[in-house]
Amino acid sequence: MNDNLDFIRGRIRVNLVATVYGKDEADKIALETDPLIEKALGSLPQARDLLAKAKRYMASKAQTQR
Repeated sequence: MNDNLDFIRGRIRVNLVATVYGKDEADKIALETDPLIEKALGSLPQARDLLAKAKRYMASKAQTQR
């Protein structure tokens, strides 16, 4: 229930900012408070590690095929 209330408050805030300051400012606030974006940003270090491991694996695989 609180999650829904927080979401509704956030949307009202974004709409008020859009009315007063314009769509660009409202979009900034919407992005700053978006839980999916927060989760994605939190996953970046893990994604970076996975990419590094994949590159090391591909490099080792290329060396063994020579």
